Amino acid sequence: MLELYQKGGVTMYVLTACSVVAVAVFVERMLALRSSRVAPRSLLAEVGELVRAGKVAEALARCVGSSSAAGVIFAAVLRKHGAPESTLKEAALDAGRREAARLERFVEFIGVVAALGPLLGLLGTVLGMIKVFQRVNEVGAGSPVEMAAGIWEALLATAFGLIVGIPALVMYRAVLARIDGLVLRLEDEAVALVEGLTSKQNGARDQGPPAV
Repeated sequence: MLELYQKGGVTMYVLTACSVVAVAVFVERMLALRSSRVAPRSLLAEVGELVRAGKVAEALARCVGSSSAAGVIFAAVLRKHGAPESTLKEAALDAGRREAARLERFVEFIGVVAALGPLLGLLGTVLGMIKVFQRVNEVGAGSPVEMAAGIWEALLATAFGLIVGIPALVMYRAVLARIDGLVLRLEDEAVALVEGLTSKQNGARDQGPPAV
């Protein structure tokens, strides 16, 4: 296998480096995109209970103390407590955009590897074929067996490029699917928080001033 790898040419080393980095990014992102780190259930439940109890300041302190994306979005909304519903939704949307971008960091590199893998493999094959035909031009066609040996060695780079590119594409789509699911969940939770705050505010207005 090592001999075949070396026969593939210099592009094999570039493809290997790209595949190692792509796998590293994939593993790091899948660990970072766990639900317990992005939108912990304990935080969602606790903040919801505090908001229903009217303890907005405590809910904000709980969100600020959390390093999760849900905590950041909730904190942005709770800081606007008392504002109209449209303002609360805008705060949630702005924070959500920033957190979505943070969740997607480094992911595009996996997509780049998925696209470049077959192309780099094809480049390696083309370079190998150029060498084969240069030799033919210098010493003649020679034996068909020798020609076939040079061609299949050149094709090793294309095969390796596909071996790198196909799994990278699968990893890329898997990470994007995980991010999409988490973003939808964060949107639902943010909407629920905004509705809880506005219903609390409306309830306080309906009660009116305390009787003297």
